[in-house]
Amino acid sequence: MSARFHIRLATEAAIVDGRKILAEMSAANGKQQGVVDPESVSKWLSDCRNVMRMIGDKAVAYADPFKDSSLFLSVFRCKSMLGALESLLGALDHGLLDNIESLFFKDEFSNLLKQSDELLNQGHGLAAGIICRAVFEEHLRKLYAIHHPTGPENPSIDNMLRVLADSNVVTKIGAMNAEAIFSQGNYCTYNQQPPLRESDLRVLIQKVRNFFIQHPL
Repeated sequence: MSARFHIRLATEAAIVDGRKILAEMSAANGKQQGVVDPESVSKWLSDCRNVMRMIGDKAVAYADPFKDSSLFLSVFRCKSMLGALESLLGALDHGLLDNIESLFFKDEFSNLLKQSDELLNQGHGLAAGIICRAVFEEHLRKLYAIHHPTGPENPSIDNMLRVLADSNVVTKIGAMNAEAIFSQGNYCTYNQQPPLRESDLRVLIQKVRNFFIQHPL
C-alpha cells in the first residue's frame, strides 16, 4: 500500500467519524436524544492529528482546526475540522501533496522490502534478512532524528529505542518488537548458524512493514 493511498484511507475514515460526531452534537444541541461521547471525540481528534503528522509540512495549511482549543466539543469546531479534512482530501485527489511519499512511508524503503521478499522467494534468505535489517535501522534513525533533532549525531540502537519509548513515540511493545527485529537482523548480518527458517524471515519482513505503518516518518 502506497503512502498516498494509506493517508487517503485515513482521511476518508476521519471524515466518516467526524460526520457521525457532528450529527450527534447537532442532535444533542437540538435537545433530541443524541448523545456526544467525549471519548469518541478525543479519539477522532487524535486520528485527525495523526493524519496531519503523517503528511508533515504539507499539512500546515490544514492543521489549525486540530490544535488545542476551548471549543473542544462545539459544533463550530467540528464543522471546521470536517472542512479541513474535506479540503485535504481534495488536495490528495488533485495531486497537490505528491511529496508525502517521502514524508510518510519512504518509497525506497518499501521497494527494498519488496526486494527482500523477492530474494526470499528465490532462496536467498541471508540477503533478504540483511536488507530488511538495514532498512529498519535507517527508518529508526530517521524517526529518532524527527523527534529528537538535538540528540547525538550517531546514537546507538539501544539509546534510540530507550529515548523513543521514554517520550512515547514508540510504545514499550513497539520497542520490544524493534529489539526482536534487530536481533534477527543481526543474526543474518553476521551469518550465524543455523540460518533462519524461511517462515521466520517472512515474519521478520512483515514485522518491519507493521512498524513502518505504526511509526510513520
